[in-house]
Amino acid sequence: MEPVRFHIGEWKEAGFWAGGILNILLYVPFGYTCYRYITGKVEKKQYVMTNIVLAGACLSIACEMTQYITKRGCADINDILFNILGIIVGVALAFKVRGSKY
Repeated sequence: MEPVRFHIGEWKEAGFWAGGILNILLYVPFGYTCYRYITGKVEKKQYVMTNIVLAGACLSIACEMTQYITKRGCADINDILFNILGIIVGVALAFKVRGSKY
């Protein structure tokens, strides 16, 4: 059995955008789950979204630093930015689903 391969020969920048989209999709569940869990436990919800994004950004930076230090994978600032965007999308989805005013 042969592994699934993506053949995108027409679009030269497909690797950048495909990696970015995958990074976004990877961190959407983090933002969604954290928002749903934390808003159920915390009474003061003023800074919940900001704190989730900051925690996710720290996680993303830690992952990229680990890649850089261990020389495994490719540490890139674009990964961090797309990961943060994924967290924001996840929080926005949870906010929309929950129908919260915060």
